[in-house]
Amino acid sequence: MMELAVFSPRWRGRLMAGILVVLSAAAFLLPSPAARAAAPGEFYAGRIQAYRQSKDAYFRDHECSPLAGAAKHSFVGLPYYPVDPRFRVAGTFKAYLFARSRRSPAADGGELKIREVGRFLFDFDGRQHTLLVWQAAGQDRLTVVFSDATSGAETYGAGRLVDLQPLAGNRYEVDFNYAANPYCCYNHDFQCPLPPAGNRLPFAVQAGEKVVPAKP
Repeated sequence: MMELAVFSPRWRGRLMAGILVVLSAAAFLLPSPAARAAAPGEFYAGRIQAYRQSKDAYFRDHECSPLAGAAKHSFVGLPYYPVDPRFRVAGTFKAYLFARSRRSPAADGGELKIREVGRFLFDFDGRQHTLLVWQAAGQDRLTVVFSDATSGAETYGAGRLVDLQPLAGNRYEVDFNYAANPYCCYNHDFQCPLPPAGNRLPFAVQAGEKVVPAKP
């Protein structure tokens, strides 16, 4: 995501491809608010399954897929948790008066420049939780990079990411069923940030993408 650099390539040969990945990935990480509004009740799980099928097709067929070589040819789909509406949570977005630009540790040991723009507050299982929210320069999308009790076991150890979706008023929604692995999970030519301090959730987010099983 450009300045946020969730999918930023580490070497110049793939810079343009990386930029295209960032722009296209921002468009399909979550469906549009209009599409989500058209998916109440019984259609909810079906909409998420359709999104997952589209993402699998992107990974398998698109020229900007993070997969390359044998990994792309042998790709049969990403592993996911079953859809669970319990992990679709609404809360309040507390925006900062001014965005805070800073350096964030990356999964490869380097650093990335990020823009922290506010906090997302929500309740889960009777407890309130807070997640710091990032935003790419020039973009409207609000993104959370987080880890949880599944990280490093059932899910990617360096964390996952999910977008905030606007509701009425100052309310927003985070649907962890759309939680995605950063592209560095699939290709070490990409660099991704680690979750900021405080963005480790104390409960198991058993929703969204799981870690790709290691080959025997």
